[in-house]
Amino acid sequence: TQQLRTMLDHTTNDLPEANEQAEVSRKERDNNSESSKQNLVSSKEETTPSEENLSTKPNEKTDEAHKQAISKVVSSLKKEAIKDTSNKAEKDTTPEYSNMDMDRLVVEFKKLLKTDKISSIKTDVEAIQKQFYKKYKALLQEKKQAFIDSGENEIDFYFHNEHKKQFNRLYSDYKEKRNAYYKNIEQQLKDNYAKKLAIIESLKELINVEESINTTYKHFKELQQRWKSIGAVPNTYHSNLWHTYQHHVERFYDFLHLNRDLRDLDFKHNLEAKEKLIARAHALSQTSNINKAFRELQALHRIWKEEVGPVAPEKREELWERFSNATKILHDKRQEYIKNQDQIHQANLLKKQEIIIQIQNLNTQETPTSHNAWQKKIKVIEAFREDFYNAGRVPQNKNEEIWTSFKEAIKTFNKKKNQYYGNLKKQQHENLSKKRELVALANSLKDSEDWENTTKTMKQIQQDWKKIGHVPRKLSDLVWGEFKGACNHYFDRLHAQKNSISQEEQAILDNKKAFLAEFKTLKLNGTPEKDITLLKQKTAEWNALGQLSSKTIERDFEGVLASFLKKADLSPDKATIIQYEIRLNNIAQNDTTLKKEYSFLVKKIDETKGKINQLENNLQFFSNNSEKNPLVKEVYKNLAHHKQSLSIWKAKLEAYRRF
Repeated sequence: TQQLRTMLDHTTNDLPEANEQAEVSRKERDNNSESSKQNLVSSKEETTPSEENLSTKPNEKTDEAHKQAISKVVSSLKKEAIKDTSNKAEKDTTPEYSNMDMDRLVVEFKKLLKTDKISSIKTDVEAIQKQFYKKYKALLQEKKQAFIDSGENEIDFYFHNEHKKQFNRLYSDYKEKRNAYYKNIEQQLKDNYAKKLAIIESLKELINVEESINTTYKHFKELQQRWKSIGAVPNTYHSNLWHTYQHHVERFYDFLHLNRDLRDLDFKHNLEAKEKLIARAHALSQTSNINKAFRELQALHRIWKEEVGPVAPEKREELWERFSNATKILHDKRQEYIKNQDQIHQANLLKKQEIIIQIQNLNTQETPTSHNAWQKKIKVIEAFREDFYNAGRVPQNKNEEIWTSFKEAIKTFNKKKNQYYGNLKKQQHENLSKKRELVALANSLKDSEDWENTTKTMKQIQQDWKKIGHVPRKLSDLVWGEFKGACNHYFDRLHAQKNSISQEEQAILDNKKAFLAEFKTLKLNGTPEKDITLLKQKTAEWNALGQLSSKTIERDFEGVLASFLKKADLSPDKATIIQYEIRLNNIAQNDTTLKKEYSFLVKKIDETKGKINQLENNLQFFSNNSEKNPLVKEVYKNLAHHKQSLSIWKAKLEAYRRF
């Protein structure tokens, strides 16, 4: 709500939360600085009631209440100064977001939304957003470069990041809460307006109330205090509402006919309050933060005009002159500050003009003819765009002109870029048609049994596929899946045909299946020696049936054999060695397998010895190597396990050598 934000800048004391939104309307303040100055200088004293003699004497309670009210006005100014210092200290301790990774930035963002006021986190959110997108852009470039380096085409690059998804969701929540905050303030201003209208109605009724003057005056002061405590109203109604209120206050003074003593007491309190306002204005003229000082000065003028009543006539001109002089000092400082800002803005203008010239020169160069060349040029443009945004503000009267020139330069570049990629998209659709023709051909051949000719054709169309080039990304996986499915279907059939077993192997397989079924029902004799002899005999009978290229049924036999060895009354180590000896009988006819077995055993023994040595060395580093130490206990446990394994591997090697 632009009107709401502009109004907030001029009512900082009525609504303290508005100070936190001052940055939102910085542009409006700069544009209206001159008019604000004129409004402040032209402020006038309020009309004082005419002197009348009444018999009513000053009320001591009213006097004390009035003193407290004036004290609160000055106290609020001191609190504002303390708040400014506190805010500065808090700003100085803002986390260094540039040193955080994306995960930590998301955590910090989430913490801000959970613990801080939505009106106070704008600067932090902008800092987090800047650092997050900076790191995300770097990560994106890294992933893209890795994608390109792997041999892929850059146009097919796609990247998804969960941190980015979380950040977008948090930023959306932030905007919703911020909008709700402004709507709440707007409603509060409307409520304040209604309350002040009700007070004006109550002022109207005071002159018709039949009660003592002191009681009526007390009610009047209560209404004034309520008016001051209510806060700001919508800017549209502010001026008219104030004049209406002032009119009825003056009517009440005319009706009341305050006696000289009571009015003089009022003059005295008002004089004290205005002296404090003058002192505060002089203090502001020495402040280094010109913008904050100027905003507080606006609040002081509002208090002078709207909250502090008149003083004795002979004091009015002197007080106003002193207050105006303090105002003028601060205005002169602000003008000097604005003058320096103009120089900075002018320098920023020159930077932006130079960037635009460079973009225009880039547009006049030879148009790239490849995707990679375009990507390089796009990166250059993105760097120019980033520099333009970071260059800073320019003079207000040049802002629209420079922005239009920048947009035109970028638009010219984008037009050429879009033309190239439009043609590229057309080429991709042509590639899609070619690949679909190959898919149709592969599907027509996938069930062929002309193995020799079809195999040559299928291999050729696979080579043709690689030469065609890219297709639209959204259809790439689909068309590739269809082509790959047809090719896989054919070559799976080809391999199955080559691997089909002969009639002789089928006979061996059938005999072994029957033998295995009978072997599963074998009953052991009950003594280890006899059981081992029986199992070795059965293994020899199994091997005599013949060898198969498929090892599935061999593994089934070894599994049944292992179960029998577990049932035999043998130690686990003994059972392992017996099973290994039986396995050696199974591979005895294959010299290559036997040689590999020996190499395997030697390798395992060396590896186990190395692990044992490493664990024993580790024990040397413990100052307390008692087995009560949990870490030492775990080392001893692993050491015992590896020593047991070494014993088994050595026993297997001995069995191999005996064999």
